[in-house]
Amino acid sequence: MSTTYNYILSLANANVNLYKIGGPILISVGTVSCIINLTVFSKKTLRKNPCSIYLIACNVTNFLLIYTSILMATLGTGYSIDPSAHNSIVCRLRYYITLVCDVLNPSYLILAAFDRILVTSRNALTRQHSLWTVKNVRSMNHVTAVVNASTSVGVTIPGGVRTAHSKDRQLIKILLVDTSIYIFFNTMISIILIYQQIMQNQSQSYAQLYLQGFLTSVSVFSAFIPFCIGCYTNLWVSKTFRQEVKNTLTCK
Repeated sequence: MSTTYNYILSLANANVNLYKIGGPILISVGTVSCIINLTVFSKKTLRKNPCSIYLIACNVTNFLLIYTSILMATLGTGYSIDPSAHNSIVCRLRYYITLVCDVLNPSYLILAAFDRILVTSRNALTRQHSLWTVKNVRSMNHVTAVVNASTSVGVTIPGGVRTAHSKDRQLIKILLVDTSIYIFFNTMISIILIYQQIMQNQSQSYAQLYLQGFLTSVSVFSAFIPFCIGCYTNLWVSKTFRQEVKNTLTCK
């Protein structure tokens, strides 16, 4: 009995320490990451790209998640402070913002992926569908075709023909890494939830239940990680992003 109690106690302590130590680290690292990402993707050289707009929106949702879901989980689990337990408005806002942002984040990644699929198409008309901003939609209405039977067919598009430039390729790398990281860190919680559904009608010992609860808590913490490390993976995979960060830090 004492062995089981010590085992359960060690799991509880590990869970508290995970959020007490890891939570503030995630919040600090994630805040810096979101601020840098928003600063870089909002720069004139990048914000004209539709994919950058999706990534800006993605980082806004990440910032909201950090200061709702991650902050509340850190205070509640790591420090036994839960503001939402004593205020119904805070509780509703917490769960509403968490659920909405948790859905919006992967949705923006999916939309950005569709945009990259369109922009890398060999078909010129398909590539034009990625230009979804109001300014670009208006520009597309000014496409002029000049047909000359004796010479050739000419097409004039304001802004030039869209091609797969270096920045587009860099954004594809960023998007691919962000999507892979999101899937990787959310795999554990998916497995845990499936296991819980399988075992819900079967009898389990207290040790098994506490282990299951601990693994669920760890999987939730793991799912927070993709929201906090985007800037650092972008620095790793994208030369353009590194250069833009350097220009920002040097005020160029």
